[in-house]
Amino acid sequence: MAQEAIWPGSGSAVHQDSGSTPFGFYDTESDFQSDAPKFATWCAKRMGYPITAVELQDTQFYACLEESITEYSAQVNQFNIKDNLLSLKGQSTSSNLTHKRICRFSNLVVKLNCLYSK
Repeated sequence: MAQEAIWPGSGSAVHQDSGSTPFGFYDTESDFQSDAPKFATWCAKRMGYPITAVELQDTQFYACLEESITEYSAQVNQFNIKDNLLSLKGQSTSSNLTHKRICRFSNLVVKLNCLYSK
């Protein structure tokens, strides 16, 4: 049986076509490329490295980071959908709101500003 790889103390660099993550969603992003090795080192230290041998490879840490970013993004999007639902009720169904910021209660703010400016 082959010896399992043990954490060497630092993660290797993430490159665009390196296959460092299962889906490669963020492999081309410069922030991910620079932060993934730091994240892997931080996680290994939280797991007890260097006192405890961490039997994980850098690509396994990168896979967890990729999954956590994707999950967090999905949860933020779900919250924004629910949060903006009341503001969008009654608008035309042909409105294209893709990649647009929804201003909640904009009419109320304008009315209050008009009252205070008089």
